[in-house]
This record gives sequence, structure tokens and C-alpha cells, in this order.
Amino acid sequence: EVLDILKKQGAEVEQLKQLVKFPPELVDEYTAKAPDQFTLHARNPEHSIRIGDNWITYSMVSSMPNVSNLNDVRLVGNFNLA
Repeated sequence: EVLDILKKQGAEVEQLKQLVKFPPELVDEYTAKAPDQFTLHARNPEHSIRIGDNWITYSMVSSMPNVSNLNDVRLVGNFNLA
């Protein structure tokens, strides 16, 4: 169902591989719709953080778990691939 929704919105979907590719124009279209600022709400409001609106935010970050290169090869993610 998710693959069908993404395909209807303009993504390139390979059903057999369960692979979705987002054309640059689609990424640009939806990025433009994102708000300029938002809040990540924590259970404890004292730990909520604001993103955007000229605020600098520091937090713990990890690398991505997996990436696919241009040859559709799945690689374990690390900071060198970012």
C-alpha cells in the first residue's frame, strides 16, 4: 500500500525489489512544503527542542543504518558515506 501511495505521488517504484527512488523534482517539491521551524516534543517539556527559526540545536547523532549506492548495492552506513 505504501509503495502504491509513493508511486501515485511521483516516486519511481520497483515492486519486486521493494525499492523506491525519489526524483530530484519530487524531493524539491516536498522540501518546499516543509515548515521553516518546528518543535521536537519530549515527554518532559524541558527537553523539547526547537528546530529552525535561527536556533542552533546540538544533539546526539548516529550514522545512517544502511545506504544504497547508484548500482543498487546495499552498504552498511557510516560517516564516510554521508
